[in-house]
Amino acid sequence: MSFSVFSQNPTVINDSLIVNQRLYAKEKLIVDLEAKFKQDVKILGTARISTDLVVDGTSKLNGNVKMDNIGVPSQIDSSIQILVIQPNGQIKKIDGNFLNKTQAPNLECIGDVLNPIWYSGPNKIYSLCPIVKVGIGTSSPNYSLTVEGIAYSHRVLVGSSFAPSTAIITGYSPSSSGQLIDLGVTGGTGLESRFNIHGNGSVVAQNVGAATTFTLRNGLGSVAEFFANNGVRLFHFGKDGKFEIFTNTGIKLFHFGSDGEFEISTNTGLKLFELNPDGSLTWRNNGGVGFIAKNTAGTEILKLGDNGILYSKEIIVTIPPFPDYVFQEGYDLKPIEEVEEFVKVNKHLPGIPKADELAVAGMNVGEMQVKQMEKIEDIYLYLFEMNKRLEELENENEELKGEIELLKNQNK
Repeated sequence: MSFSVFSQNPTVINDSLIVNQRLYAKEKLIVDLEAKFKQDVKILGTARISTDLVVDGTSKLNGNVKMDNIGVPSQIDSSIQILVIQPNGQIKKIDGNFLNKTQAPNLECIGDVLNPIWYSGPNKIYSLCPIVKVGIGTSSPNYSLTVEGIAYSHRVLVGSSFAPSTAIITGYSPSSSGQLIDLGVTGGTGLESRFNIHGNGSVVAQNVGAATTFTLRNGLGSVAEFFANNGVRLFHFGKDGKFEIFTNTGIKLFHFGSDGEFEISTNTGLKLFELNPDGSLTWRNNGGVGFIAKNTAGTEILKLGDNGILYSKEIIVTIPPFPDYVFQEGYDLKPIEEVEEFVKVNKHLPGIPKADELAVAGMNVGEMQVKQMEKIEDIYLYLFEMNKRLEELENENEELKGEIELLKNQNK
């Protein structure tokens, strides 16, 4: 039997409707009592059934399906199956064992789900709703997974669909001689390690190619700081470029300031070396040799002793013009008598600083070499004059000897 409905208004059947062959309804079909179909049912409009719907054949629904109450749970077994086609085209099968629950599954998750249904599959438990939050140790999870307490995992993968590779965090046993924590990314050979914390306390940051080996940044305070187990700061690298190293008692051993100053100290706080921003350099001796310089063969070529003596094989000093002007015509050579009188009064040579002045201001080696050479050349000029006078005296002496011999011969 075939039954067709083409009315523009809903067709209402107050009694039972039994169709052995096919039923076509262009518009609404309302059956208040039982409707039984032994063949295929094709509904192009809306079918509203107030009581039971029994389908002995195959029912195909192309639109959305809303089932407020799926039978009596005790009457549903594993022989009943529903195929669900998801928006992405994936087909899932739900059998009667799953439907026999206190609540039917949410085939489409829209909006907030106050009481989500969890499903089980091969090696997995899942929810069809992507906004479900999981809490362990808390009833108010704020994220997809919130754990209050200790979470243990051998390896954690972190990434997104926008990342070129997945980050890997691997943990090892604290009693192991290997790494406690190993951070890296997935590469061609599996894990490419980037940062390790070893069981012995050592920390290793590894670069790849020409990348920076280790970088720490903080725009608010220190770039990097490390502390001993007693809370004393051992290492400080500030955002302004300041770099410092301390002992485990807090004494500063090394300091490189942001304005260029540089200091090295002993573990007692004594500053051995200071380079100030103005270029001044201070080198302190702590009971040993102040400074030693060696050549490539390891031989000492310069040494500054703790007594202040500088040892060197040879020193070359750049000095002002040498006093060759002493031997030029017109040089004003002081009479030796005048020099003698000046020395008697001042107790030092003309043009040479006094001893008490040198004791305070020190001596310019180059200038002193010029002054000393000038006095040496003055001495040669005095010697030249003295030599001339000796020659004249010798000549006069020879003449007097001749005259004396002549007189002797005349008196005989």
